[in-house]
Amino acid sequence: MFYDLKNKSLKYDDIFLKDVKIQNEEGEIDAQDTYFLSACDDGLLKELGFAKVKEEEAPSFNEKTQKLNQVQNYDEKSNLYIISYEIKEKTLEELKELKLEELKAIKEEKLLFMPFKNTTFQIDTEAKIN
Repeated sequence: MFYDLKNKSLKYDDIFLKDVKIQNEEGEIDAQDTYFLSACDDGLLKELGFAKVKEEEAPSFNEKTQKLNQVQNYDEKSNLYIISYEIKEKTLEELKELKLEELKAIKEEKLLFMPFKNTTFQIDTEAKIN
């Protein structure tokens, strides 16, 4: 994977075609040079407008209380595009909403069946019980 500096996007294939003009006895002809980016050194990659990509491993985190954010930075000095990850705690509002959903699920599960005089009745799921 490579980072296209001009388009500011990731390039997943290894082949780059560069448009060139070839001079011959009949005049100028449009042609293309083919580059295999994985075989290019850093200087040539930079000249072609690409950078190598280094992707760090995503850390483990608690999905209920934390969020995983992807951080992308281009280091011009080393011509390296770095994809890293940071973990952030969810906001109090998000945690409250999550807890309310959990409590609602528990309430609905408990209200599916109602015991009455040694008999358990199944409640209609469409019924409203507060």
